[in-house]
Amino acid sequence: MTNPGYALMRLIDRIEALERKAARLDARVNNVVREGRIVEVDNAKGTVRVDAHGIETGYVPMMQQAGEVNEWTPMAVGQRVVLISPSGDVSRSFAMPGGYTDEVSQPHDKGAEKRITIGSAVLTFTGDGLTIETGGAKFELTSAGFKQTGGRMEHDGLDVGTTHTHGGITRGGANTDPPNP
Repeated sequence: MTNPGYALMRLIDRIEALERKAARLDARVNNVVREGRIVEVDNAKGTVRVDAHGIETGYVPMMQQAGEVNEWTPMAVGQRVVLISPSGDVSRSFAMPGGYTDEVSQPHDKGAEKRITIGSAVLTFTGDGLTIETGGAKFELTSAGFKQTGGRMEHDGLDVGTTHTHGGITRGGANTDPPNP
């Protein structure tokens, strides 16, 4: 016959073990998706360290587009990210860009357009073309053609913009010869 005191002790031990296991599983589930901020970046390795509200990761991969189309959009210290840890183990997670914040607002407010801002350079992609703006110059490539506003137009070091001149011609109504092939 089994000692009732011994059986009760085993039952209590089993309940405590299940409680510990449930606590570990609860922590892992809480770590599957976590919001955080980048504290260090290693661009050479494509990794970041993240502080996810008191849980600091080691270096984890930056989530990037990789395949037939490759993209490189480096992350920065202080940037908001979302850690994805399928197993719940943050040391095996990866960091995805986490969205805009009060400190870093969205760079554009138009639908069906993509805008990339790096310093003072701005690229805007639309269904009709591409616009590049930088340093007071604006370049637009659309189905209507190419348009440049501001800046200097140069080819092989020679000014070909509105201020360039042609030598060796006589002023008047005649046109210059066509370009040499």
